Amino acid sequence: MVSCEKNQQSLTLLKIIYPLEKNILLFLISYIRAIMLIEYVSAAMRKAHYELLPDDKMYYGEISEFQGVYATAKTLEDCREELQAVLEDWLLLSIYKNLPVPVLDNISLEVKHVA
Repeated sequence: MVSCEKNQQSLTLLKIIYPLEKNILLFLISYIRAIMLIEYVSAAMRKAHYELLPDDKMYYGEISEFQGVYATAKTLEDCREELQAVLEDWLLLSIYKNLPVPVLDNISLEVKHVA
């Protein structure tokens, strides 16, 4: 009787612990992916080039590795912020559409489909 009761308690405990472990594992995977994405965006932003446009005194920034990723703003800091927002949107759209994304600092954002 005691043995059967212990097994039942162990099963109940496993039913509680397993989903928690699974959730922790999923959280860790998500966290690692977020860190990788942050490092990727930082690497891309280090490749940005800025210039002050003489005619309208606006700052222009671009990242040549990413076609169509550019921004303009009145201040350099605003230009950097806008450029990062454009880059993040470009990345999300490219990943969503399964388009190629450049490898930067050995970080690849390639989407792999699992069967």
